[in-house]
Amino acid sequence: MKKLLCVLCTALLMYSGAVAQTTPDEQKPAVPKPAMALNPVFSATLFTNLVYSPRGVDGKFANRFDFDRVYFTMKTPLAEDWKFQVTTDIYRNAGATSYYNGLAVRLKFAMVDYTPFSSLSVKFGMVPGPWNGLVESYWKYRGVASTASDKFGLIATADAGISACYTLPGKIGDVSLYILNGTGYSAPEANRFKDYVARVTLAPFASSDELKGLTLSGIAYIGNNGTAVALEKNRIGGFVGYTYAFIMVGSEYLVVRNAPSNPDSIQSGSLLSTFAELKSPVAGFASQFSLIGRFDVNEPNINKGGDITRTLIFGLVFKANDRVWWVVDHQLCKTEKASQKVVDGTYTDTDVRWYLHAIINF
Repeated sequence: MKKLLCVLCTALLMYSGAVAQTTPDEQKPAVPKPAMALNPVFSATLFTNLVYSPRGVDGKFANRFDFDRVYFTMKTPLAEDWKFQVTTDIYRNAGATSYYNGLAVRLKFAMVDYTPFSSLSVKFGMVPGPWNGLVESYWKYRGVASTASDKFGLIATADAGISACYTLPGKIGDVSLYILNGTGYSAPEANRFKDYVARVTLAPFASSDELKGLTLSGIAYIGNNGTAVALEKNRIGGFVGYTYAFIMVGSEYLVVRNAPSNPDSIQSGSLLSTFAELKSPVAGFASQFSLIGRFDVNEPNINKGGDITRTLIFGLVFKANDRVWWVVDHQLCKTEKASQKVVDGTYTDTDVRWYLHAIINF
């Protein structure tokens, strides 16, 4: 008993000495770090135009003022490695079964972005699509015409899912992986399948002044359209872009395979889009002008025949400043057959339009 009392007394003395050596701050309970203050940043992009059509689907001598798109974006940090973005899309709701043919609002992006380290970004929610942003990094005139892969509905510009992008050492490119619903941002999930995408982008000459503007990219998109059974929806293709001094050129090419009704009803098609911008080499006021051109060829089914659509765009750009661009452009859409429906109910193979576009960022 005496030995037990001695041990207890010794332990008590040692504990008292440890407490005596503890500073007042160390005796206080740990206080969690305060949450990072939200610091939202707002921006917007507006596409508006005046269009005149001497002939085509709008009818002879048709003309109108219109809004094509208005995007409102809010970005804010959530925590040390977390960010959030939401972007709304104001668009012309002109579907045949639409309840309202005026301007409507829908969600384009709504995502959390986690960057555990500088070379890795993981996004979850309504995320940017795997292809459109890359092409638009060269074709900067969505306000004139959306990219060909978007225009023909081959790869959605946004979709619900998760993506991860790893930047390669030396910033010579990146590797991106996606798991997506596959229905795009304008429709809910329609089946039990998911779309899987891998994209590799390289800027192999990032250290060269003459070649650092060269970008090479390849994409493999494996998807499904079916509900009860899987219906193939696959795309594979590439992009090459180059910019230097007064010139920019780019081209996207996709091979497409779709099974519209049953697994055996495979349709193979292709899309080629080539575009360029020639900037003024003259200093001063003339430096604000440039010429743009684009040529698209879309063939949905190589075994059908007569379904090729060719689109030609050329225009003159005036960049008043970084926020306001004006574009006067001509657009011609030509189909092999008279498959474009005119407002009077007839069909034509040629649609001709002249535009005055305004692209405004603020």
